[in-house]
Amino acid sequence: LTKLSVFSIVGWRLFNIQVTNSGKYRTLSKNNQINIEILYPLRGDIKDRKEKIIATNIKVFDLYVIPEKTSDLVLTLNNLSKFIDFNFKQKREIIQLSKKIKKFEKIKIIENLDWKTLELIEANKNYLAGLELIQDSQRVYPESQYFSHILGYVNQPSKKDLHLPYILKMPKLNIGQQGLEKFFNENLIGKAGSREIEVNSSGRTIREISKQMSTKGDDMTLTFDVRLQKYLHKQLSNHRAGSIVVIDIASGDILSMASVPTYDSNLIIKKPNYDYWQELLNNPLSPLTDRSIQGVYAPGSTFKMIVAIAALKHKIINTKNEFFCNGKISFGDRFFHCWKTKGHGEM
Repeated sequence: LTKLSVFSIVGWRLFNIQVTNSGKYRTLSKNNQINIEILYPLRGDIKDRKEKIIATNIKVFDLYVIPEKTSDLVLTLNNLSKFIDFNFKQKREIIQLSKKIKKFEKIKIIENLDWKTLELIEANKNYLAGLELIQDSQRVYPESQYFSHILGYVNQPSKKDLHLPYILKMPKLNIGQQGLEKFFNENLIGKAGSREIEVNSSGRTIREISKQMSTKGDDMTLTFDVRLQKYLHKQLSNHRAGSIVVIDIASGDILSMASVPTYDSNLIIKKPNYDYWQELLNNPLSPLTDRSIQGVYAPGSTFKMIVAIAALKHKIINTKNEFFCNGKISFGDRFFHCWKTKGHGEM
């Protein structure tokens, strides 16, 4: 009789859930939804002709706080300020934000922690309840002072980039904004992955349903030579501005392309970077300009060969003609000067 009663109760309960109140529980189930989380790919490496890396990615850690994991958010932030540069205004903003969001949501405090700070936080985590370190990646340029004009840099997309297909799929993706980083964006970007997660009606994660890993972008090998690039920059170091280009005449490969003054791509992508940007923009020598390909100059002696070949072809001159250079020539109402003030004399 007792067993019969137990089975009757269980049977009634199942009937109640599956038939009588099926609509109610179907509605509750529908309140859970599937969210798709984008897994961003690593950008491809860039190397010189000898496979030396000149653009790559490194692991970095961002620091977050989760309000529900600390009984005293103010105390956690006060303790944290002993290890990082963290002022009253920043603390207040985090506290105010914590009151507007769900308690399980993460609040980013600082990104790209240096290793010294990371070690301090790990060593004192007993006093820093609610903090969480999340791994990310950052683009770095090991030879930035020599390759900034050539490689350019990556940054968040601007309004003019929003139509690009890869930005529509990955809106927070850092993309190339100058140089080869920009020109070869589609090759370097890679392919996004995704993570399907089930969340409840309040947005809290219940479980991971599936995960497809991202694919790193293509690596690229350039014709440039790091050692030669450094050598040319050394030759230009005593000049305020200038450029040198070295080309392999047999293959057409560009072996080096140096321009000064230069800039540091690593400082441009580092945040905050307002002061550094202002320094570059206010520099009268325009360090953002690559003089090898963006400078506008009179052709000068580089054009003499073309004129001479044309004159020989049309028999205006022959190989034995001589000319006198007095240092200047008039054309219309203007004088064009030789680089040698008094001229070269008979040539």
